[in-house]
Amino acid sequence: MGAMLRLFLILAWLFSTPCLADPSDEYWRADFLAVDSAALPRADDPGWRSVTLPHALHDEAPQGTGGWFRFRVRAPAGTAEPLGLYLWWLNLNGAFYFNGEFLGDGGRFSEPISRNWNRPFFFVLPARLWQPGDNEILIRIRSDPGWGLLSPLEVGPVSRLRPDYEWRSFLQVDLARGLTITLLVAAALVLVVWWRRRHDPQYFWFGLACLMWGLFSTYLVVRDPPVSGAVFRWTSHLALDAWAVCMALFVNRYLGIRQPRAERVLALVVPAAGLLSAMPAVLWQGYAFALSHGLTFLIIAWQAVRVYGRWRNGRWREHSLLGIALGALLLAGLHDLLLAAPLHGLPEGLARIRLKYHFILLYLAAPVVLLFLTGHLGRRFAAALTDAETLNLELESRVAASARELAASYERRALLERESATSEERERIYRDLHDDIGAKLLSLTIRAKNAGDADIARSALQDLRDVVSRSSRPDAPLTDLLADCRAEMESRCSAAGVRLVWDQSDDLPERTMTAAEALNLCRILRESVSNVLRHAGARCLSIGIRFSRGHYRISVEDDGNGKPRTPGRGMRNMMARAAQLNGSIDWTWEGQGCLVMFEFPAALQPDGQKS
Repeated sequence: MGAMLRLFLILAWLFSTPCLADPSDEYWRADFLAVDSAALPRADDPGWRSVTLPHALHDEAPQGTGGWFRFRVRAPAGTAEPLGLYLWWLNLNGAFYFNGEFLGDGGRFSEPISRNWNRPFFFVLPARLWQPGDNEILIRIRSDPGWGLLSPLEVGPVSRLRPDYEWRSFLQVDLARGLTITLLVAAALVLVVWWRRRHDPQYFWFGLACLMWGLFSTYLVVRDPPVSGAVFRWTSHLALDAWAVCMALFVNRYLGIRQPRAERVLALVVPAAGLLSAMPAVLWQGYAFALSHGLTFLIIAWQAVRVYGRWRNGRWREHSLLGIALGALLLAGLHDLLLAAPLHGLPEGLARIRLKYHFILLYLAAPVVLLFLTGHLGRRFAAALTDAETLNLELESRVAASARELAASYERRALLERESATSEERERIYRDLHDDIGAKLLSLTIRAKNAGDADIARSALQDLRDVVSRSSRPDAPLTDLLADCRAEMESRCSAAGVRLVWDQSDDLPERTMTAAEALNLCRILRESVSNVLRHAGARCLSIGIRFSRGHYRISVEDDGNGKPRTPGRGMRNMMARAAQLNGSIDWTWEGQGCLVMFEFPAALQPDGQKS
């Protein structure tokens, strides 16, 4: 720590030496009168004594609340430029007089006192008030008990002092105010995000950390608090301790670490610090704050070490970003601790640097780091939201596809149910037809008075049986189907007194016929034979079955009195059935008889040759 301190002071001295090359306008000594009164003190009051600045009222009396400082300033010779008074800092409020005339003050002197501890002061010294020789500057300060303090001041050309004052005022007041407001808005946004994602406590602890630092930062920018100074100061400093605890809990959640015992110990830090700083009789409040804030520094350092270790083990870029943020807080905190440390015996140049440029870096570094982490968490939340939206879209797409599949399934099921109901109704009708009309056709066949009527009845009965059995008939080989047709045709021709010649090739390729195909083929053959038996007056009927060029060819030829006929319903039905078999049918009438030629393509089975 000693080596780091020396390095810090050496660097600060090197970079600041050009700015402090001429300290002739700085006043580091003054006369002090420990009288807390608004009335101008007498110049010959015996209580005046010389002090070195900065001077704290606590050194005069532990509960001192005010006093007067007097500076003797000689009028510069040979300059027409206006001169000004620039005070680096004081605690808490001050009133300024030049040669007995009031220049201005920092606000209210009664409780609650206006808090100007973080504000520089600047006044133009009117040229009319300057006197030859010594001129007197009086500064009255007033503060809470034990907190009064005055820094050295500068008297010099306005053109040189005003820019330094405005820059310091911008950094310590305007920028701090803007960062505080921005941080409070960020805290509200993060807490709103947590409210929508209460299962993810890292947003809660980080939002609470931003809120606690925002409350602490009000001590920088609120000049006239609505409560007493002691309560305002105690609340603000307690918020700083709460900030460190919330940051530690956020880091734990961010890293996915749960340590209930350590977190319970952390939870005790805030009430312990509040209790310690609320008992000034035990320990002066300034020392209590220094002790508790030193503990918060250790908490942040502990978290930074843990993040660094996690980054070393996991090499995760997110850990490095958090580590850099915590490292920046540590450096700013170390800078502020070095400024606040009671380092006596420093070289004059370093002491002047430390006092004149006494700037608390953590007040700016912490909000910037927290806003950076807010943006980082916001980016992570946006990425997670984008992923969630993508997953939702994908889920919606899958749900829509599932809904479509379910609707299609319902439609198929409804169709199956309708088909099943239709099939059941068809079967019922078929059964009724078979039992009622079939029985009557059978009676007509038996009681027919001639062969023609018997054949008609027999053909109708067979058609009825084909229709009734169609729905339940399994697929069958073509040769088996032809055998059934042959038996039927032989029976019909025999009953009609017509000789049947069945000429079927022995090497027909086998083909499996569905129920619909079998029905169409049998109907074509039956209708062809019926036309011969009913109309041709033939004595001989020849049926030939061949296979050529991938097609089955079936011919029905008779020796009757064949006469060309215009296609009627029967012939059109035969053509329609041939088309359903992807085939064709033609009629040829010769001198005697008619030739019906029907062909349809083959659908061979793998080993479908029947000998």
